[in-house]
Amino acid sequence: MHVRTVHDFFRRLPVGVLPPSSLAVLVESAVTREHPAGSSIHSSGDPAEHVYLIHSGRIAIGRRASPHRVVTIDIRRSGDVVGEGCLWQTAIWEDDAVVVAPVWATTFTRACFRLFLDEHPGVERALMEQAIAHRDAALRRTFAVLNRSVRARLAAVLLDMGDQDGRGQQRRVRLRQRELAALVGATRETIAVELQRLELEGFIVRADEAIVLRDIVGLRALTSDDADTEPSPPARRRVRRGGR
Repeated sequence: MHVRTVHDFFRRLPVGVLPPSSLAVLVESAVTREHPAGSSIHSSGDPAEHVYLIHSGRIAIGRRASPHRVVTIDIRRSGDVVGEGCLWQTAIWEDDAVVVAPVWATTFTRACFRLFLDEHPGVERALMEQAIAHRDAALRRTFAVLNRSVRARLAAVLLDMGDQDGRGQQRRVRLRQRELAALVGATRETIAVELQRLELEGFIVRADEAIVLRDIVGLRALTSDDADTEPSPPARRRVRRGGR
C-alpha cells in the first residue's frame, strides 16, 4: 500500500500535524490497487460510496450530454482526489470517472473517511475547498465549450491544466492530444492543427512529451476569443531566433 503517499497527501493540506494513530486507522481500512486504462472508476447512476486518492496516472471526469455522448470536464492526476463529493452527500454519481492512463490509487470507503473528517474538521475544510475549486473549474470548461472558439477553449485548458513551477507560474502540460480534445470539446485533428498554430506563433513549444507554455500573458488574452491577439514581445523574439 502507498502508505507514504497517503501520509504525504495529508501533510500537504494546510491543517498542521495530524496524529499518526488516526491516519493509521484510515490507511488500514483502505485498499490500493492498479486500474488499467479504459476502466471505469464509477459511472453516472452508481452509488456514491468511495473516495480515491491517485498516486499515478490520470482519470477523466465526464458529464453525459446525451445517452451516447460524455463531455470531459476535468482530468485528475497524481495527488488529486476523485469522488470527494460523496463525503458531504449520500446519493448517486452524476458523472463518469474513467481511467485514461493506468492508475494506482488508494480507495477509501465513504463511511471510514467520513469518520476521519468528523475527528479532523480542518481536513474537511481543506478538502471542501479543493472540491469547490474542482467544481468551479468544471463549470468554466462547460461554459467555454458552449460559448468560445476552439482556440480560446484550448488556451484556457492549457493554462488550467499546466503544472506550476516554483514561482506559481503555469508552465508545462502533460496531456495527450486525445485528452486535450476531450477537455476542449473538439476532435483530435482540430487540436493538432490548433497546437501547431500556437507553436508557430510562439505561445507554446512541444518538447519531451510536454507542452511548454512560453507566453502566459498571450495565452490568457486568447481565452477572451480576441482573434487579433499576438504573442508578447519576448515570445516573438524567441520565435524569430528559432527561425520560424
